[in-house]
Amino acid sequence: MKNILIPTDFTIRSLKLISAAVAHFDDEPLSIHLIHALEPDDSISGMLFMHKRLKVHSLYDDTYLQACEMLKNKYASIIQKMNIAFYLGNTKYYRNSFLNARQIDAIVLPADYTFKKCSPSQSVDPMKLWKQNEVPVVQVSILEEKPVAAFSEQSMADLLFS
Repeated sequence: MKNILIPTDFTIRSLKLISAAVAHFDDEPLSIHLIHALEPDDSISGMLFMHKRLKVHSLYDDTYLQACEMLKNKYASIIQKMNIAFYLGNTKYYRNSFLNARQIDAIVLPADYTFKKCSPSQSVDPMKLWKQNEVPVVQVSILEEKPVAAFSEQSMADLLFS
């Protein structure tokens, strides 16, 4: 089983990376870690009271969780585990420890998608963060060739049929 890190901005569209990862790894069993990176607060009070300052679970909603569950069911024979976690670090040592603790085999990044900042003051650009490490990076395309209306959000039905 491969442990895969997939960055997320908690949009339905970013979950298309899961389908792309399943296709890329040729139906090999996967454990998927959906990671959102946040800038750590290095102050003493920030470190002591981080759980009060960060309401990280408010960054995603029930629709996102339902879409995750739908993909997990769609690929039930391939996705063995899927979890959401937050990365709060800013050093190479911490990043490597984070990846080693989860035994990450590969990081899947989009070749044609720009992540949105969930929390403008705290979210970190995952493209810059996850390209600089010792774990192999796989870049995949997740956007369709046809133009998508600027106001429309990727729907959960689009995930099923991708």
